[in-house]
Amino acid sequence: MTTVPASPTSSTEQVTPTNLAPILGSQLVVSTTAVPFTERVVDVLEQAGFSERTLVEVYNAVVGFVLGWVTLELSSVPADGEEGWQKEFATPLRTVNPNAFPALTRNLSLLENNAFRVRWDSGRDRPMDRSFETTLELLILGMRAKLTAP
Repeated sequence: MTTVPASPTSSTEQVTPTNLAPILGSQLVVSTTAVPFTERVVDVLEQAGFSERTLVEVYNAVVGFVLGWVTLELSSVPADGEEGWQKEFATPLRTVNPNAFPALTRNLSLLENNAFRVRWDSGRDRPMDRSFETTLELLILGMRAKLTAP
């Protein structure tokens, strides 16, 4: 497990899928409307050479990437956000404790408003196309490596 400070000034907390779920997603979606999508992805993965447990793992990686990216990239701005809310977010972000968050503060000028969880413009207005392409390329390279692994 990864341990990170829970807030800019507090002690550390373990990051797990369970405590990230309320941040990244809100509800388990169970529906047969996904069957055609699932069929297409499974078919493509089978044709690529994946089977058995590896097929399941790669399927989950692909679908998790697609759904996660779309969810975060196309998020809407806060419904209750008042005029100037972006500045209210940016100011404390720029003043996080560098002792608690040294990597973030070293890279903040690159990350702010250009990376998930530290941006205030939605991908609807400022899409992260290059990051999407990089992520897709890494996923494909990883899938190729998985196919050729002993």
